[in-house]
Amino acid sequence: MQLIADMIDEIMEEYEGAEAYAKKAVQFQTERPALSRKYLNMAKQELEHGDNLHTEIVAVIQAYRAKNGQPPEAMMMVYNWEHEKMIDHVARVKALLAMVKT
Repeated sequence: MQLIADMIDEIMEEYEGAEAYAKKAVQFQTERPALSRKYLNMAKQELEHGDNLHTEIVAVIQAYRAKNGQPPEAMMMVYNWEHEKMIDHVARVKALLAMVKT
């Protein structure tokens, strides 16, 4: 389903942005604490954007199930594969964010 593929790409973009901001939050926490906090907040917002899109993917899959029954196996395999990568990415971002002392 093209919609799910597009949304997965968008989620990964959000998580990549979150990771970049989280790295900057860590980088600047000592020499520029105010800037670090800004990057920290931006990283959290990016994570939230990705999570919001993920919620919508789940809704799309549930709607498909309600209308058509079980989604195609290939679609679910791709989703599950990408979902595992998303979980790993979020874990890396959260580990970075935990390093920032506010």
